Amino acid sequence: MAETQLPLTILHAAETIRGGIATYFNELHALQRTTFRQVHYVVPALHRSELVEIDDRHISPFERTGRNFTSFFRLARQTVAEVRRLRPDIVPKERRNFRSSYFCVQKMLCG
Repeated sequence: MAETQLPLTILHAAETIRGGIATYFNELHALQRTTFRQVHYVVPALHRSELVEIDDRHISPFERTGRNFTSFFRLARQTVAEVRRLRPDIVPKERRNFRSSYFCVQKMLCG
């Protein structure tokens, strides 16, 4: 019996992915790609190498210089651009990220 993909698009966004978030994305990606129509990531360009076996076409990098307003603004701008382009059905709130003040503001800006 062939698997059927759900007609959903998921957009993950993170201000940093070093460590646990990268591991989470790497482990979850294979399952999500077989379950959902499209899975996409907004991540810092400097951390791109942390996402192994995830093709560049699924990644939208942004420039991050640290935990500062400029980097947060770049994350928010890239996330909004991807929301407009992809029209995702789901933008997950990873518990670890959701507690971040930057991520909370981003969620308010992006909906």
